[in-house]
Amino acid sequence: MNEFFEKVTSQQDPFKKLASYIPGFKGYIERQNRRDADKILRDTVARRFDEQWKRTSQLQSDMVSSGMIEYVDDMEKAALQLRTYLAKISTAPRGCGKVP
Repeated sequence: MNEFFEKVTSQQDPFKKLASYIPGFKGYIERQNRRDADKILRDTVARRFDEQWKRTSQLQSDMVSSGMIEYVDDMEKAALQLRTYLAKISTAPRGCGKVP
């Protein structure tokens, strides 16, 4: 998470950097940067889980093609769990700080 926070902080506009030196604004700016970092992290995790979900879909097709139909239900269950987790990550409130 620190890596994403550092990235957000280093890319903030000069006005925000200046405002962070004003007493009372520093905490606000940091909180906003943490929320932005949280969003970047969630998007990255969601993208990677989406790649895995696509792999499970391809595996199901391959299983059907090669006559391994008895395993397709198990793969479907795994694909559904991946998709459910992906939806939780993608729709989690911004800045909540917890990955479901």
